[in-house]
Amino acid sequence: MVVQGPMVAALLFGLLKAVPCWGQALVDSGDPKEAFQPQSALSDMEFTTVSSYRGPGNNDSRSNKELPILLWWSAGLFPHFPGDTERIDCARSSCLVTRNRKVQLYRRTSAIIFYGTDFRAYEAPLPRLPHQTWALFHEESPMNNYVLSHAAGIRLFNYTATFRRESDYPLTLQWLPSLEYLLVPPAVSLQEKNRWRRAGLAPVVYMQSHCDVPSDRDRYVQELMKYIEQCEDVPVKPAFQLN
Repeated sequence: MVVQGPMVAALLFGLLKAVPCWGQALVDSGDPKEAFQPQSALSDMEFTTVSSYRGPGNNDSRSNKELPILLWWSAGLFPHFPGDTERIDCARSSCLVTRNRKVQLYRRTSAIIFYGTDFRAYEAPLPRLPHQTWALFHEESPMNNYVLSHAAGIRLFNYTATFRRESDYPLTLQWLPSLEYLLVPPAVSLQEKNRWRRAGLAPVVYMQSHCDVPSDRDRYVQELMKYIEQCEDVPVKPAFQLN
């Protein structure tokens, strides 16, 4: 799975707008019972040495030690490399992003981003802290993780970025390079298509990345092949036999 830069930036900006700035509401109440202290927080040195690049129009003057923190719970998908922590300066504000779970209880950790397929309820930092926003990032089928197909699971998240159009940040067309690519497809005439059909090519090309997936799409393709003429020159195997 490859994380797309523009979509990640949009998700981070949305989370940054949704979470309170450090020093507001619960985390600044002054009551020791309400102030969430770090369990084993990153040292000040780690936060003050991360690289910084300021976006146009960003007038955020806070130092790294004052910025809200966004935690990528699925460390393998952390898109800001080569380090574990990075400062992000968007158009209107700034934040720190990290994949170090040591900050999960830190009072400046305002949001946590989870990847759907890797999400495990037994290791999630439940209960969700009142000052934290949870976001789900998932471009695959929810059947890859059945907990996401149930209301009790999906309601854990304040924001979602999935293939559903109803998602807060839909990933339906995430692999398309541009709008023009979708609106101006290469034109192939019916005559040209018929010529290739007479040459023995099948009318459909089907590709998939994995076999035996929970959606049972292999069985659907096998049934579909009964009604679509296959290539004459190249024998077509059922999808469950392809590697």
